[in-house]
Amino acid sequence: MKFDEYITCPGDTILDLLEANNMTQIDLASKLGITKKNVNEIIKGKAPLTAKNALKLEYIFNIPASFWNNLEKEYRESLERKKDLDTIINEIPYLKSIPYNEMANRNWDFIEKTTSPIEKVKNLRKFFSCASLTFDTELYKKINFRKKDNISFNEKALYCFLRYGEIESNKIKGPNFNILNLKKRISEIRALANKPFFDNYDKIKEILLSCGVFLICEPYLSCTYLNGATYKPNSKRAIIMISTKGKKDDIVWFTLFHEIGHIINGDYGISFEKESVSLAESDKVIQSFEGSTGIDQLSGKTDAVCHGCSFSGNIKGSACV
Repeated sequence: MKFDEYITCPGDTILDLLEANNMTQIDLASKLGITKKNVNEIIKGKAPLTAKNALKLEYIFNIPASFWNNLEKEYRESLERKKDLDTIINEIPYLKSIPYNEMANRNWDFIEKTTSPIEKVKNLRKFFSCASLTFDTELYKKINFRKKDNISFNEKALYCFLRYGEIESNKIKGPNFNILNLKKRISEIRALANKPFFDNYDKIKEILLSCGVFLICEPYLSCTYLNGATYKPNSKRAIIMISTKGKKDDIVWFTLFHEIGHIINGDYGISFEKESVSLAESDKVIQSFEGSTGIDQLSGKTDAVCHGCSFSGNIKGSACV
């Protein structure tokens, strides 16, 4: 059955009532106080059934105006859904570059398990909080801009990953972003750096949250090869995302301080996998927080690959995510 067959126009009901009451469209026009042409357009669905005429129909057929108003509302919505279905079908090709099944298996919000391409597009629209997958949100524009650095990654999968961070951070209540508090409390995180990261995860998260920084840990999605990302969805909060997929403790600590460094320096970026990062390199980044001038050392030399700032030179001035 085609979608069109589900669409019921208020005019269909009016025609049934005209027949049941031995009335013509001319009769109805005179009782409504409108032209026969207007009645014909309402019956065919070309003209809307106004609330004013719905109230008149209540008197004529003894059927509440609310019935007619709801019938008209449902009809117009059905027409829009028909148009929307056409746009959904046109967006199905976007699914090729989005790891939908991987996201569904993680039980991410809005991403329900389904084999229907149409349902997948609908769910992704809700996930991105966007009326169309073709719309370039500000976050996606910045990711796409970074693609020019020729780092091999799936930008749409990365967009999904960062959007997940936004959704999860929105579930958490916290103060507005305060960089001064962050600078003051870095030493508390530094004091934990010689201990297993995930044994102290809740404490680290609590410290960062008090500064308006939301820490989200999640294994990266396929073809993103992500270590971490730092970005500000708005002026009130900053988000640090760290991938935990196959990461050793020193890599996770390195990534955390790397991303904090982005925030302290006033820029935001994405760092990708580099399995050759050594414990010594991790130590170097961690120790750079010990002195008041240590923060600036994060602008110095290190081999960590950071998309958008290369992190092999000065990270200041790199484009924000």
